[in-house]
Amino acid sequence: MKFGLLGYHEGLRSLLDLIAADPQHEILLAYVDGADDALEKAATCHPADAWEGILDHPDIDVVLVAAPGSFNPVTDEQLRKLAQTGMQLVIQHPACESIVGYEVEMIRVEYDSRIQPYFPGLHHPHVARIAGWIDDPGASPIGDLQLLTMERHPLTYRPEELMRSFSADLALLECLVGSPQRLSAAGSAHDDPEWRQLNLNVVSKEGLVVGWNLHRSAGKSGARILVGGSTGQAILSLDEGGEMSLVLHAEDKQEQIPLPRASLPSEILGPLLEPQGGDDRWYRAVRTTEFSETIPYCLRRGRTVDIPVEPPSENRSFKGAMSIASCGILLAILGLLFAFAIFEGFLFPARYTEYRLQQQQTDVNQSDAEPKRSWFLRIWPVYPILLFLLLQFLLVLARKKPPPAPIPSPGRTD
Repeated sequence: MKFGLLGYHEGLRSLLDLIAADPQHEILLAYVDGADDALEKAATCHPADAWEGILDHPDIDVVLVAAPGSFNPVTDEQLRKLAQTGMQLVIQHPACESIVGYEVEMIRVEYDSRIQPYFPGLHHPHVARIAGWIDDPGASPIGDLQLLTMERHPLTYRPEELMRSFSADLALLECLVGSPQRLSAAGSAHDDPEWRQLNLNVVSKEGLVVGWNLHRSAGKSGARILVGGSTGQAILSLDEGGEMSLVLHAEDKQEQIPLPRASLPSEILGPLLEPQGGDDRWYRAVRTTEFSETIPYCLRRGRTVDIPVEPPSENRSFKGAMSIASCGILLAILGLLFAFAIFEGFLFPARYTEYRLQQQQTDVNQSDAEPKRSWFLRIWPVYPILLFLLLQFLLVLARKKPPPAPIPSPGRTD
C-alpha cells in the first residue's frame, strides 16, 4: 500500500518503522514540518501548510494522521475534511477532543469512510497473548485473573498531558478487558497545575476492574502493565519508543516471552488496515477520550462517572437540541409567570384601594354593573404551558399501529 503522512509525532515512530520494514508498503508523500532524516529519505516531504495536496494524489491508499502536540482547530478541520473524502485513514490517538471526535464519527457513518485509530501496542502479539490468558484462564500460565493495573511513567505532570496519556492507555486496556463503563479518580486537586498523585479505577462492561496510576521514572517515559493471576503474574513493558516486552513469573521462574520480529509488521499492519464488519474502532477510541476528560470532574466531586455506550447520530443530536429548546421554553414561561405574579402583587393594593373608594362614592348596584375583566384572561400565562403539554401527546398520536394479524384461510386446518 501507498501511504501519505500528515504531520509527525514521536508516537508514530514504531508504526513508521513497521511500514519501512515491510516491502509491500511505502510512505509515498509526507506533509510535515521538522521531520527527521529517516523520514525525509523515505518520502517526498512538503510543508504541512500545503496538506490539502494529499487529497488529490491518485496513488495514495491510506493517509496517516499524526496527533498534534495539543488539540487545535487546525487539526479538527483536517479531520473533518479527510472524513468526508471516503479515504482510508489511520489516525494517531488521541488527535482531538471527544466532541470533535464524535462529530467525525457522524461524518464517517454518513460518508462510509474507514477510520482506524492507532496507538502503541495496538494489535501487538504480546497484547493479544495476555488477552487470551484473561479470556481462557484454564490455558493461562498465570491462572485466574486477580489483579490488573497499569503504571504510567510520565515526563510531565501537566493535567492535559496526563489525560492524553490515559486516553491512549485506556484504549490499550480495552483490548484486554473490553469496553470501559465506569471511572473513579483520586489524587491531586482538580485545579492543581500538576497532578503529582493520580489513581484511577475503571470498570469494564464485563465487570473487570483495572487500575491506572502514576509511577515516577528516571527521566524516561513509558508504561508497565501488571497482570496478576492465581498461579503467577505477567509484566508487559512499553518503552518510550513503543517497543514491548513481556516477562512471565510463574512457579518461582522468570521467563522472557520471545517475539518473532520477522512476522511483526504483518501481524500489526494486517489487522490495522483490514476492514471489519460494523467497524466502530474510531468511536471506541473517542469514548476513551471522553473518559479522560471526566477526570477533573471525578477529582472535584469525588464521584464515580458512568458513560454509556451511545454512538452519536444526527437523530440523537436533533432530539438533544429539541430537549434543550423545550427546557428553555419552560424556563422562560416560568420566568414570565413569576414576573406576572410580582407585577400583579404590586398593583393589587392600589386596585383594592380604588375599588373601596368607588364602593363608598357610588351605589352598590352601579358598581356591580361595571364590566370586570374575565378570570380566563387573568390566567393567560397558563395557556402556553397547557399548549406545550398537549403537544407532547403528538408522539403518541403519530405512532403507527401494529399491522393486523393475517386472517387464516377457511380451508386451512393447521
